[in-house]
Amino acid sequence: MEAASFTLASGVHSYVRAVYDGKWILIGGRTNGLHGFQDSGNFPASSQNDLVQVVDPSTGTVWSRLLTDPSSGLTPEQIYTLNVTAAQGFQDSDMLYMIGGYGYDPGRNENSTKSTLSVIRLPGLIKWVMNTDPSETFANNLRQTTHPLLKVAGGHLTRVNKHKPVLLIFGQDFDGNYLVSSNGAYTQQVRAFHVIDNGKSLYIKPCPIEAPNANYRRRDFPVGPIISQNGKALDPSVVVWAGVFTTIGDGYWTVPVSILPHGVTAMADPNGSTTFRQGMNIYNAATSGLFSKSERAMYQIFFGGISYVTVSDSMFSTDSEFPFINTVTATRIDKSGSVTQHLLSSFPTILQTTVFPGQPFLFGAEAWFFPASGVQLFPSGVISLDDLGAGPVVVGYVVGGIQSRVPNTSSMSESAASAFVFRVTVEKN
Repeated sequence: MEAASFTLASGVHSYVRAVYDGKWILIGGRTNGLHGFQDSGNFPASSQNDLVQVVDPSTGTVWSRLLTDPSSGLTPEQIYTLNVTAAQGFQDSDMLYMIGGYGYDPGRNENSTKSTLSVIRLPGLIKWVMNTDPSETFANNLRQTTHPLLKVAGGHLTRVNKHKPVLLIFGQDFDGNYLVSSNGAYTQQVRAFHVIDNGKSLYIKPCPIEAPNANYRRRDFPVGPIISQNGKALDPSVVVWAGVFTTIGDGYWTVPVSILPHGVTAMADPNGSTTFRQGMNIYNAATSGLFSKSERAMYQIFFGGISYVTVSDSMFSTDSEFPFINTVTATRIDKSGSVTQHLLSSFPTILQTTVFPGQPFLFGAEAWFFPASGVQLFPSGVISLDDLGAGPVVVGYVVGGIQSRVPNTSSMSESAASAFVFRVTVEKN
C-alpha cells in the first residue's frame, strides 16, 4: 500500500459510496473522528457531512458541492436524511440506494436513526456536483420513501441481482442522543425486502425473514461478498466476519456469519474446536475480496481499522479496549471451506507533526475500498484473482475513514476523518 498522489476535498468516514463512469461518489458520513464517550455531544450535528464528493482517480481531480447549497433544491428535512452516519447503501447500475443511518432530527432536536430509503440517480448527481449542467439539481435526481423496516444504522446493504431481495444485514436502531450508558435496539436479523420502483414512486415489499438471533447482535462489522465454487457453478454469498457488541465477555464477536442471497444465515458452533474465529480487524473497515477459480479459493482482505488482537515484532497480544491498527490481514477460504487468517502488510507510515509528533497515524476504520478501473470483477464485486496477470497490479484504493493519533483514544481530539487515499497493489505468489 502507498499513499496516492491526491486526497479527498475533505476528510470523511462512515459514508455511502458508488462508482459511475469511472468516478467515485461519496455521500453522508462524518467529518470528525471517532465519536465521544461522554454524557453529551458525542455525535455533534455540526460534524455531519454535508459535502458530496466526486472523484476521478485517473486524474486525481476532486469535485465537491454542499447539500446546503441553494442549487441542490433539497429541503432541510431531506438534507438530514442524506448527511447521516453509518447509513447502508448499494448500487444498481446508475442508481444508488441509501437506507437509514444515524443523525440529527430537527423535529425532535436530538439524534435518531432514520427510516428513509433514498434512490439517487448518479449521472444527474455527478453533473450537479461538477456543475456541468446548470439545470441539474440534487433534488431532481432524488426520490425517497420511508418504512419502519429500514430504521437501521451500522448494518450492511446488498443485493445479488434484480431477481433477489435486498438484504439489510444486522445493525441497530439507536433512538435519541448517543450516551455511553444507553444501547440501541439491535435488529439481530437479516431483513429482506424488494424495492418496487416504477420510475416515479417507491414501495417497500417485505419478504419472509428469520427470527432475531442473539448471535447476530452486531453492528459496525467487517463484511464482504464471497464466492464458493460448487462444480462449475460460482455461488455468491456475504460473510459478516466479526462485529460489536456482545452483552457478555469482552464485547466483540469472532465467529463469522454467512448469508445466502435470499437472506438465509448460518454460523458455526462458537464452542467448536475447529471453528474459525476472527481476532484481528473486528470492526468495520475497508475490505476487498478476491476469488481464484484455479485454486477454488476465496481471499478477503481487511485494511487496518480496529482490532482485538494486535501484532508487534511477530508477537501477538490482545487488548480489550479495541485499539486502532494499521495491520492488513487476509482470510483464505479453501475449496473445502476451511478458513485461515494471514498477515499481509500495513498502511504506509505517515507521521504526525503535532500532538504526538513522530508517531504514525492509524487508518482503515470506517473507510471503503474502491476497485481500480480495468480490474476484472465478478457480478458481486469480488476481484478475479486469476485475471490479474503476473507482476504487481493496482487493484484499488482505500478511501477516507478514521485516522487515529493513538491506538486507544481518550478524547475526540485524538482522531479525525481522513482525507487520504491509499493505492493497493497485489502481486500473486
